[in-house]
Amino acid sequence: MRFPDPERSRALFIGAGRFDSGDFVELPSAVPSATALAEALTTPGVGGFASNRSVVLIDPTVRAVWAAIQRQSSEAEDVLLVYFVGHGLVDTDGELYLAMSETSRDDLRFSALRWDDVRKALSSSRARTRIAILDACFAGRALDVMADADDQLTGLARIQGSVVLTATSSTQLSLAPIGQKYTAFTGELIAILRHGVPRGPLLLTIEVLYWQLRHWLSGNGQPLLRMRAENSAMQVALARNVAVEASAQAETPPPAVPDTPVPQYAYDDYETEIPWVSDTPGAQDHLNRGPLALFLATRLAEFAEQEPDRAFLVHLDGAWGAGKSTLLDYLRAELEGLTDRQKRKVFQVVQFDAWRHSRLSPPWWSLLTTTRATVTANLPRFRRWWFWCRETAMRARRSGAPYAIAVAGLALVAGLVTWRLWPTDSRFASWADTGRVATALFAGIGFIWTGSLVLGRFLLWNSARGARLYEQAGVNPMYEVAQHFAWLLRNCGHRVVVFVDDLDRCPEAYVVELLESIQTLIRPTAADKPDGPAALFVVAADGSWLRQSYQKTYDTFGPCVSEPGATIGYLFLEKIFQLTVPLPSMNDETRERYLGYLLHGRSAPSDELIAEVRAANEEISAGSGDEGAILRTMRKLSPAARMLVARRAVEALATHEARERTAEALATFAPLLGSNPRAMKRFVNTYGLLRTLRTIEGNTVDVDTLALWTIIRVRWPSLADQLERKPDAINGIHESRWAVGLIPEDLRKVAASTQLLRVVQHPRGGPLSPEDVRMCCGLVPPQGAA
Repeated sequence: MRFPDPERSRALFIGAGRFDSGDFVELPSAVPSATALAEALTTPGVGGFASNRSVVLIDPTVRAVWAAIQRQSSEAEDVLLVYFVGHGLVDTDGELYLAMSETSRDDLRFSALRWDDVRKALSSSRARTRIAILDACFAGRALDVMADADDQLTGLARIQGSVVLTATSSTQLSLAPIGQKYTAFTGELIAILRHGVPRGPLLLTIEVLYWQLRHWLSGNGQPLLRMRAENSAMQVALARNVAVEASAQAETPPPAVPDTPVPQYAYDDYETEIPWVSDTPGAQDHLNRGPLALFLATRLAEFAEQEPDRAFLVHLDGAWGAGKSTLLDYLRAELEGLTDRQKRKVFQVVQFDAWRHSRLSPPWWSLLTTTRATVTANLPRFRRWWFWCRETAMRARRSGAPYAIAVAGLALVAGLVTWRLWPTDSRFASWADTGRVATALFAGIGFIWTGSLVLGRFLLWNSARGARLYEQAGVNPMYEVAQHFAWLLRNCGHRVVVFVDDLDRCPEAYVVELLESIQTLIRPTAADKPDGPAALFVVAADGSWLRQSYQKTYDTFGPCVSEPGATIGYLFLEKIFQLTVPLPSMNDETRERYLGYLLHGRSAPSDELIAEVRAANEEISAGSGDEGAILRTMRKLSPAARMLVARRAVEALATHEARERTAEALATFAPLLGSNPRAMKRFVNTYGLLRTLRTIEGNTVDVDTLALWTIIRVRWPSLADQLERKPDAINGIHESRWAVGLIPEDLRKVAASTQLLRVVQHPRGGPLSPEDVRMCCGLVPPQGAA
C-alpha cells in the first residue's frame, strides 16, 4: 500500500459531453463528473495528485486530448492517471473509439480518439503505475441509457504496474441518469472520495475503491464494473480515507511500503458472484415502467395546456414494494424534461413525503411549506429574498388585525427600549457617547428582529403551532390559506405538480385529513382565481389503505351512501381522483427476466431481437395511430420484442388521431355506462390507461373486450377487484347458481343485476370469460409470435 508522490505524478481528466456533429446525444453530466472528480483527487491533504500537475479538459478536440496525453505521459514518474467520461464508440472492426467534440459517426477513424493509440501512449510512459478509468459509453438510446465496450480496454493491463477500471462490461448497459449532476459510476466514486469509508483503511487504494463501487452499484441496480490489474498497482491509493478519525490520520503522506509480489487478480472470475441488492427505488428501468411515465407525463401536459385553471389528481395504486416511488422518479424526469415553444421549463415538481410529515399538524401547513421551499430553491439569491418579502407581506395581509396590532405593539416597545437607552447628550463628543448611541440602536433593532421572528412563527404560520393557532383564531382561515396557495402557484413561473408519496404508511386520520386538505383547500383555488394556474397532484399509495382509512373514518355514514359494488371508500376515492393508475402487473416472464437480471446482470440484446424491434417500430410508426393495426403488429412479435416496442406503441396510441379513432370505437358502449356523467369521463380516461398498461406488459387484448372490462371497473369497482383476485368468479355472473361458491355474499346482489349481465354478455367483446378477465387485468403472460 502506497500513496502517490504528488510532484512526480500526473493526472488527466477528460469530460466530453457536447458534440458539434449532432450525431450523438449530449451528456450534460459528463463535464461536471470530470471536474468534480478532479477536485476530489487534487484536494490538498486528501487527494493523491497536485492540482498544478493535473489537467482537466472540457469538451476537447482530439488534438487537444492527444497533446495532453503525450505531455502527461512523458512527465509522469510515479503515478499516471487518465480518466475519461463520455461516449464510447465501436466501429465495424470492433475497435473502440472515444468521442470528442468534433467526432462524426461516419468518420470515426479521423474524428475520434482511438483507444489503442491511447493505450500505446500510456504503456510507453516511464511512470511506475499507470491507471485508466473509463466511464465510456455509446449512446444507443436517445435518453439515459448508454452502452459500453470495455473488453478492448484490458490490453493496457497486460503492462506491468497498470490498472484499467471500466464502468461496465462489453455486454452491459451503463447509466447517465437524466436530471442527475453526475453519471452513476463517477457520481458514486466522487461520493466515496468525499465522504470516505467508515471503519475502512487509512488509504483508499484501487482495490478498496473497486469493492466499494462494486457493492454500491450492484446493490442499486447498476451494471457491475470491471477491473484488470497487474502486480502491485491495486495497492496504490488515490486518496486518503476522510472517514477515518482525525487521531488516526497523519499530517504527512505515509512512508512508502516496499512492494511485495501480488498475483494477477482475475476479477472477471467474480462475474458469477450474486451481489447484494438494495431495496431503494431503482434508477434503471428493468420492469418497463418508462412507457407508463411517458403516458402520464403526456396526459398531464395536455391537461395543463387545455385547462390551466383546473386541478387534476392522479392516484398511483400499488401494494408496498410494487415500484410506486420508482415510477414517480421516472415521471419526474419526463415532466422536468418538457419545455414550451420558448424552450422554457413547463413543470415544477414538488416532492411531498407524507410519512415524514405525518407527525405535523395541520397537513396543509406541511404541504404549503414544502411547496414554498421547492419554488424558491432554484431562484437566484436576490430573487429568493424578494420572493420571501412579498410572500411574507401576503401572509401578513391575510392574518389581518391580530398581526397588525402585534406589530404596532412591538414597534412601540422597541421605541421605548431605544428611548430609554439613548444618551441624554448625544453630541458624539466622545467615543463613549457614540457607543451608547450604537447600543440603543442595536437594542431597538435586535428587539424588533427577535420579536418579528416570534410573531412570524405564531401569527404568520411559520410553524405548525402557528398554523393551528391561525385555524382557531381566523374568521375564515381555510379560505385565506387556499388563496395564499393560489398566490404561490401564480408566482411560481411553472405549472406545479405535487408528488405525494408514502401516504400508505400514515395513520388513517392523517390520510383522510391530508386528502381532504387537497380536495377542499387546494383544488377550489382554481375556481376562486380562474386567471391563475392550479396545481396537479400525483398521489402514490396502496388503494386498499386509502379506502380502509375512509371506511373507518366515515363508517357511520357507510349505509347511507354506499352503492352496490362500491363501498364508501371507493366513492370517496372516485370523487377525489380523476384518474386511478394501477401499476403494470408482473407476469411470469417479467418475473423471470427481472430475477435473471438481479442474478446475472443485464445483457445486450441479440442482433435478431434488434432487427425484430426495428421492423416493428417502423410498422407502428407507419400505422397512423390505428389501435387495431398496432395490436396486430405486436401480436406477431416475440415476448422480449413486445417489451422493447412498448414505448413506441404507447407514443402511437397517445396521438390525437389515435385517440379520436378509439373514441369512435368506444361510443358504441355509451348505453352501458348509465346516467352518471362522472362515470362517462372515468370510462374514457380509464380505457386509455388500461390500454397503455396492457401494451407495456405486451398484452394485446381486444378493444371491445377491454372496453367491457373498463365499464365493470368504473361502475362496480368492488366487484372488479373480486374478479381480478378470482377471474373464475365471472362464471357466477353468467350463471347465478354458481355465484354462492364464487362471489362473496356482499357482492351477490350486484352480481345478479341485469345491468351487469348486459355488460358481460354484450355481443361486442362478450361474453366475458375467465381468460378474458385475466387478459384485461394483465394476469396472462404475453404469447410469442404465431
